[in-house]
Amino acid sequence: MQQNEALDPAAQQRPPRSRPRYRSLFWAIVLIGVGAVWLLFNLDVIKPNQLAMLTYVWPILLVGIGVDLLVGRRSLAVGALVGVVTVGLIIILMVLGPSLGWIEDSDLQTQTFSTAVGGATTADITLKTGGYSTKVSALPSSTAADRPLLRAQVSYRGLLHFESSGDAAKAVILEAKGWSWWWQFLDVQDPAPWEIGLDPQVLLRLKVDSASGSNELDLSGLRLTDLTVDVSSGSAHVILPSVAGQDYAASFDMSSGDIDVEAPGGAHVDMRVDMSSGDARVALGKDSDVTLRFEGSSGQFRLELADGQALRVEVEDVSSGDVRLPTGLIQVEEGDDEEGTWETQGYAEASRKVLLVIEKMSSGDVKVGFSGS
Repeated sequence: MQQNEALDPAAQQRPPRSRPRYRSLFWAIVLIGVGAVWLLFNLDVIKPNQLAMLTYVWPILLVGIGVDLLVGRRSLAVGALVGVVTVGLIIILMVLGPSLGWIEDSDLQTQTFSTAVGGATTADITLKTGGYSTKVSALPSSTAADRPLLRAQVSYRGLLHFESSGDAAKAVILEAKGWSWWWQFLDVQDPAPWEIGLDPQVLLRLKVDSASGSNELDLSGLRLTDLTVDVSSGSAHVILPSVAGQDYAASFDMSSGDIDVEAPGGAHVDMRVDMSSGDARVALGKDSDVTLRFEGSSGQFRLELADGQALRVEVEDVSSGDVRLPTGLIQVEEGDDEEGTWETQGYAEASRKVLLVIEKMSSGDVKVGFSGS
């Protein structure tokens, strides 16, 4: 029988059975719901903290998609019903969620925080800025006992933690808590950057921890004993202190983004740079006395020096990528491939010198140059 059908010309000309096409009004209802929610937000009917509930209830959409795939193809009415129930449930939870305490307030707030120097001679300052842009600088010099150790004006959403403790040795923490990446879409313009001023006379251990955003750290008028800058993404421009004879340690850690560090002439710094990717630049002024240790996975690292600066470069481990050194260096130790040690003429006799140790570079580029090269 099957052979006869195979030989039957009429059977061979029959069109193949077509599968029923998937038709549903689910996605049309979802798009209408998205447009309606966005319109109501633009009209300020739906508040930012209500819109924020979408970050919690969006899995309901996945449930609705699954239900629509199971039963929505049976009829247009069923698909429409699934879409209406899904969108309606999301909107109801979005509107009621903040009043039930399911989400923190995401309205933009601006506050000023301050703590006095008092009897402090040293202080640990920790700034955890989340995704907010930040400007840090020295406050005007003063001898008043009640002068501020820290004064900050910050705009933020969610929660902010501020704590000051201690007397002779103070500890101050300013921390954005609960920062969410999607908050940046709630404003046509970014919130004003945090403005933070620090006392220029107290010895400071300063730590700046930034998730993203732009950070302008003008530390030129401060007295530091230790500096730590940790940037996950975004950018940081750091001007190091210019106080004569001041020795301190500085550590820079970046996952991605850009870090630009400037040290004034005569700086005496024990510095470390760790980067996963992105672009890092360190510019040292004339007569610097700096030890710089570098470790990177990828990206580009640049060290810029003043003409005539005594320099020694130790390359310990380079897997791939490129290490470019200025012409005129003398190789004093040989290693495998690009590894080895190079010095400028008369490095050992110089009173002020720069030592660059490339501990590890997995890939990417390292470039060292003088201002005239």
